[in-house]
Amino acid sequence: MWKTSIGGVLFVWSALAVADAPCKSIADANWRDQCVQQQSSLLVGKFEVQAVPDIQAALEQSRVMSWAVRENNTFANAMQQSGDWSGALAKRKQESSARKQVFQLAISIAAYFDESDQGKDRKALYRGLVERNVEDAEQAYGIAEELWEKAIAATDPKEAAQMQALAERILRNAGDTLALAAEGANRNEKLKLSRKLWQQSAEMSEQLLQWKLQIGSGKAEVNFFRQRAAARWYQSALVALLNDDTKEANFAKQQSENLLVARR
Repeated sequence: MWKTSIGGVLFVWSALAVADAPCKSIADANWRDQCVQQQSSLLVGKFEVQAVPDIQAALEQSRVMSWAVRENNTFANAMQQSGDWSGALAKRKQESSARKQVFQLAISIAAYFDESDQGKDRKALYRGLVERNVEDAEQAYGIAEELWEKAIAATDPKEAAQMQALAERILRNAGDTLALAAEGANRNEKLKLSRKLWQQSAEMSEQLLQWKLQIGSGKAEVNFFRQRAAARWYQSALVALLNDDTKEANFAKQQSENLLVARR
């Protein structure tokens, strides 16, 4: 039975995708039950469709919010280049929050398109959202890795700590951005792509976990990122199963379980 417990506590995670996934279509009863149980998330957040009374206003709001994401990214990069680590960190946090708001609005607009028989518009919306998020995540990943290497090599302890905190935030954002892309792909019926993106998001979470271990972070922080990586691997497995890809599902399941075993 596909349930994982630690110290007698059953860990059940949800995700963006599982909340809306066609769990009933899963033939295996154990996997199907586990899919249905996913109700609270360690993945990136819980998103729900909200009413869109004025589609033109919603589309304009989406453009403005997307602009805010870009602006936060631009300012963060500039602050990082000038050595304003704390300022860049604040902007990266704002960027993450703004990106999730864009996604929240996007799924509501997509639902409006569905209700209005505008299926092509819904697909185009999600396709563009996925592509932008994947591109942004890849860029952020490169920035995070380069900054982490500089932080490890830094000789000033205070500056090194600030650089490490910023690199961690950027990598965390990258993983969250890929998780949003994975959910967008899922909602656009691109299950193979969704599974792949959940896996990549999990791998970024694992890398962040390794960074935390490298600098001797506290147990609570280490366990949080270990559980987040495991949850994202688990999500990749569920999406693979929904796509009738048992091989990938079992592989991702094993990765998730390995992380949880390491926590004990």
